[in-house]
Amino acid sequence: MPQIFPLPLAGPLPELQPEIDAIFYEAAARKSFADEKARARFHDIWLGRYLRHCPEDCFLALDDDSRVVGYLAGTLISNADPLPGPDYYALFPSGPITTHPAHIHVNVRKEARGNGTGTLLVAAFAHHCMASGVSGFHAVTMANSRSEDFFKNCGMRNLADTTWNGHPIVFLGRRGG
Repeated sequence: MPQIFPLPLAGPLPELQPEIDAIFYEAAARKSFADEKARARFHDIWLGRYLRHCPEDCFLALDDDSRVVGYLAGTLISNADPLPGPDYYALFPSGPITTHPAHIHVNVRKEARGNGTGTLLVAAFAHHCMASGVSGFHAVTMANSRSEDFFKNCGMRNLADTTWNGHPIVFLGRRGG
């Protein structure tokens, strides 16, 4: 079972970044980009800015060899500077983000899925929210997806749904820890 560490305690980010990025691109639904600039923008929206602006809200799962097997990129206050959200937030009612202001993205290496790594990452973030006095956290993902099932198995529930860029998405939230 991997151990979970807050990003600042896991090791120097420049050394960990290649492993984190490999997991990010392996798990991403989008695989092709018009050019390197578009690829970099995609990375920054869904991962890079969290690591840059909120490293204390991000967690890594490390195996016995200190290899990154999963990550949780999070923030305690979502859809506000320095992390204004993607434009899908305007499509949801305001209540869920008010009561569940923290936001997470979780990805685990394909070969490490199904062993509880993602659940441990979410539990660490839930504890972090409680310790920080944050009322709840959320994830936004594609409806009827493997990630929706994962977040529901972590105690999150569907608080809202909408269509964004032609795709059905859900706002899943969990109060407290």
